[in-house]
Order: sequence, then C-alpha cells, then structure tokens
Amino acid sequence: MIKYFLALTLLLFALKAYSQPFIRFDTTNVNVGDICDGPEFEVYWTFTNISDTTVVIDHANSTGPMLASEWPTEPIKPGGTGKIHGTLLTTGWMGRSFYRTILVQLTNGSRNTISVKGDVHYCEPGINFPKKDELVYPSRVGE
Repeated sequence: MIKYFLALTLLLFALKAYSQPFIRFDTTNVNVGDICDGPEFEVYWTFTNISDTTVVIDHANSTGPMLASEWPTEPIKPGGTGKIHGTLLTTGWMGRSFYRTILVQLTNGSRNTISVKGDVHYCEPGINFPKKDELVYPSRVGE
C-alpha cells in the first residue's frame, strides 16, 4: 500500500512539473555586430507562450549597466507572443567587445537566459551603422 501511495505522489509531482508555464524565444542570442560609440542601440527578443496556462514575467534582470530591459507586465495567454526590449548604452565603450545577458524569470520560477553581443567602434557623426571598410580602429592606426 505504501508503494502505491509513493508512486501516486511521484506521479502528481511529475504532472505538476510538466504543466508549468514556459516561453520559447525566436532567438536567444543576438549578435549586433559592429555598432557606433555614443548613440543608444535598440535590441528586441520575441517570445511565444507555448504552455497550456497563462504566463506572467516576474522580472528580467540584465548583467552590467550596459543593458536596460523592459518586458510585458500583463499576463500572456497560451499561444500569445510578447517582446522584451533592451537598450544598449554604448557611450564610453569605444574599442570594446561586449556580451550581456538577461535572466528572464516567470512568476512560477522557471527561467530563460537571453543575450546580446557585439563590438563598439568610433564612427563619424551621423553614421549609425558603419560598413566594415568605413570603421575606424584607433588601436590599429599605424599598422
């Protein structure tokens, strides 16, 4: 009798774990490539609720002061989509590579990690998205 009770208890825990809400991102790693020092750079991650229940994002914390994130605060129904918005503050990062992550946690405790990476370069005023041959590499001057 104890074995049946134990098996039933384990089955209930397994079903509870299986039915927890979770989300799937279209892409978890965004490579922005070469960007200019100075202006803000917008990054978006799109996700879909692929569970049977409503999902609520509790918080989305970023690593470092370089990425500020915004996320939907309203519940997302099954099959619904949403966006997480990040702003790269590139001022003062000239000549550096970066890799930043955001930990997305749902109200039930499940977690997803999304990331952004790239390189920050000096650009002439008015140039937002330089081509490779238009970049100025101060560390390579005179080579």
